[in-house]
Amino acid sequence: MRSLSGSVEEEKMILELDIGNSRVKWRQLGADGKVINQGVVPGAAEFQQLTELALKPNAIRACSVRKGEIYNDVKDWLETKYGMPVHSAYVKRDWAGVSIQYKDPGRLGVDRWLAMLAAYSAVKGACIVVDAGTALTIDVLAVDGAHQGGYILPGLGLMRASLEQNTAIRLITGPLPASVALGHSTDEAVWHGSLATAVALIEKVAGAVSAQRPIHLLFSGGDADVLVANADFEDLGVSSDRGGRSISYEVVSDLVLDGLCIACPLPGRACE
Repeated sequence: MRSLSGSVEEEKMILELDIGNSRVKWRQLGADGKVINQGVVPGAAEFQQLTELALKPNAIRACSVRKGEIYNDVKDWLETKYGMPVHSAYVKRDWAGVSIQYKDPGRLGVDRWLAMLAAYSAVKGACIVVDAGTALTIDVLAVDGAHQGGYILPGLGLMRASLEQNTAIRLITGPLPASVALGHSTDEAVWHGSLATAVALIEKVAGAVSAQRPIHLLFSGGDADVLVANADFEDLGVSSDRGGRSISYEVVSDLVLDGLCIACPLPGRACE
């Protein structure tokens, strides 16, 4: 997928920040719109200690699903450190071709919205956005960009953690090889079961939508690769490119950050 970071010819560097439920993802874009530095840290404290932040940006844009004190602390710290405002992304009902059907658009997670903006801008047509992080979200966009709705469920890690916290199950091994096969131990049954649950829902949604129109799936988030590797799309007529068949797919690691440019364009700068 082509970068959606936009033209930054006059800006020396743009700092972009995505504060998620369990980690902080950041990147710095150079004058050519390409990534200079990027990374993921556990939280705000670790972010503030990054040596890369010695490079002063000419603009900052950010999003956060963790509202309130945590985001405000990071925002205030950045504005004090660099002496400039942080451009924050907020969900809008109609923006960049994507229309939200929620009665209250503010109830839609900004990360889901940004991923949809980036996906629709790239595909310019019907698509399914799968963001596999702390939560697993699946959102469907129609050809005209109308949000058809979505699903939210615990991510793979949360599924496993909830079983340990709420049942007598105790996992005794570390991460197991990804598989949707029947488990032959409690640990395998938990690891395989959580993955099989997520994959089955994605396949179900893809199959239902593709029966009506060609569809493109975009996967993002920490568990994107494992979901794609274990999904069996063959019976649904899937190809791994955008041509020739009813469903295609790709993994886009920075989909939420890509959407920031569209949600928070800089004055006089259009997103490519």
